[in-house]
Amino acid sequence: SPGTFSCVVECVLDNLASQDRLAPDFFVHASRRILKSRGIFISLCKSDAALSAVRGGFKGLSAVAGVTTARKRGRGSWTGQDVSDVVPEVQAQVASEIPLGGTAGDFSSLLYWQQAYSSKCFGETCEWYVSFSELSAIFTRWVPRTGTVVDVGCGNSRLTQVMASQGWRTLGVDACPNAVAALATSAARGSCTYFVGTCCALPSLDETLCGVVDKGLLDCLSCGLDGVKAVYNYKNEAVRCLRAGGVFVVISVQDSQAISQALHHPMLEVAHSETLASAKTGALVNCLVFRKREQPQAVAGSPEYWEAAFQDKEYGEIFEWYGIDFGCLQPQLSKYLPFHGTLHHVGCGNSSLPEEMYDHGWHNI
Repeated sequence: SPGTFSCVVECVLDNLASQDRLAPDFFVHASRRILKSRGIFISLCKSDAALSAVRGGFKGLSAVAGVTTARKRGRGSWTGQDVSDVVPEVQAQVASEIPLGGTAGDFSSLLYWQQAYSSKCFGETCEWYVSFSELSAIFTRWVPRTGTVVDVGCGNSRLTQVMASQGWRTLGVDACPNAVAALATSAARGSCTYFVGTCCALPSLDETLCGVVDKGLLDCLSCGLDGVKAVYNYKNEAVRCLRAGGVFVVISVQDSQAISQALHHPMLEVAHSETLASAKTGALVNCLVFRKREQPQAVAGSPEYWEAAFQDKEYGEIFEWYGIDFGCLQPQLSKYLPFHGTLHHVGCGNSSLPEEMYDHGWHNI
């Protein structure tokens, strides 16, 4: 949960940096998200890419004896406070102020992406995590060609154009006007359509899309302080736009269970899960294919679930929850519940408790 931990100690950034240039940035921002205000981040990294990610994610930084220490900004001004009060072993002080930004920035911030695309930080085009070649088998099997497929948060990726050349009708949506403009004016645009918009307000009518593709957007949203809310609104918008049988394809550096939990929805079922390796970097990512159901799944706690359960006699004619019947409860009921007045047994289900209580003197239940 955001703002939970006082300290994060890591020794994996160098390894991440050797696999994918963006992985350290995502790791640092995920760490910053779970840290409390003014929490401590300690890194044993030594590579330039890893140090750059730490500088981009934290304001104060100090390096002593190969140990990099930083403190998450709190509310108010930065004071360069000594960090040794939290982690005595480090015995390091924040000696300088390093502005936010750097090469990492804030992946949940529109301003970051506008600046990144304006400065061509990722080049003329960038395929996040994996390209179409790694995804072609999944797309061919799971993504219908009978409707429109939206690449949400497309950036300057050419995925929509490659998919269009393979028979899909594609639409690219991104919140950055400069990224969308570059795609819309590219020579390879073909039949692709592009819109400036957000993942929470897609340019689509209800239940019309056959596919929504996400390469990295879920990860970017998760980096923000309000990431849970953003992801919640995002998945609801995807469900709104998808037709029954349509698919939501998500490629993420998060593990498959985390992706499934973040995008859990009564109208979505996991149809396929697969780990992919980038042909360019060898880095591993997870791809989950969610398929939209015809009807919402009846989940425990919903009226639909219990209606079906009792109708199908899933719990038998009579079921005493937790195995506690009237005989077990009678001493407590007789001691604490008066026989006069009205009693409500809330969520009684098909328990015999109300009848047993009536037979023993509680007549207004």
